[in-house]
Amino acid sequence: MEDNHLIADLDAFLAAREAELIPSEPAQLHTIYASRGVVLRQTPPAGSRNRQSLTMTSGAMTFALRGGRQLGSVQTEGPGELTIEGRDAKGGAEQTRIEARRFIAGFGEQDRLHTLRATGGVVVTNRASGEPDKVSTSESMLAEFKASGELGRVVQEGNFQYHERQSSAKAPGGRSLTAARASYSAQDESLVFTGTPRMVAGGMTVKADRIPLMRSGGGLIALGN
Repeated sequence: MEDNHLIADLDAFLAAREAELIPSEPAQLHTIYASRGVVLRQTPPAGSRNRQSLTMTSGAMTFALRGGRQLGSVQTEGPGELTIEGRDAKGGAEQTRIEARRFIAGFGEQDRLHTLRATGGVVVTNRASGEPDKVSTSESMLAEFKASGELGRVVQEGNFQYHERQSSAKAPGGRSLTAARASYSAQDESLVFTGTPRMVAGGMTVKADRIPLMRSGGGLIALGN
């Protein structure tokens, strides 16, 4: 199938210039291979408290279906990008963009994204109203989503690096950090860095076994040696 193929039968919307539908026995749709500018988009269900919408793009993707209708998993066949957009509690715009050489996404009930694995050249850019951009890079990433579809937890591993252009008016030089592993919790907007973390901010260098950082308030606690 060609020319802006659109599948809206799922609780997600898939658009691509070309798509190959591969049935299984007995004649049940099992796999979709889509190429030439693929876009997978999810919006919050009607009446949901979830404020986040998801858009995944790649040159080609393979979709595995359960029962011929429900999304089981999606894998990009090359570099891709996932953009998460929403609003914070005060109504300000928020955006997280994840780029990587390959994505594997797992879907649960009602075709809602519940896990996302990214490998190779992972770049995560967080933007929020009135705050500096926060950019992190790593070799791999695992993101877990709540049943509502909202982002719950993110773990980045392998040569992790984190940069802010400016953390506050008192630290015009911004902030940078390196570590082996970083974990983000959406519940309290906290970041925890482990594996010989080293942070440089406002002319000060901090080294510790473990560095927790509160994103919203900018608070820092260094634990260990």
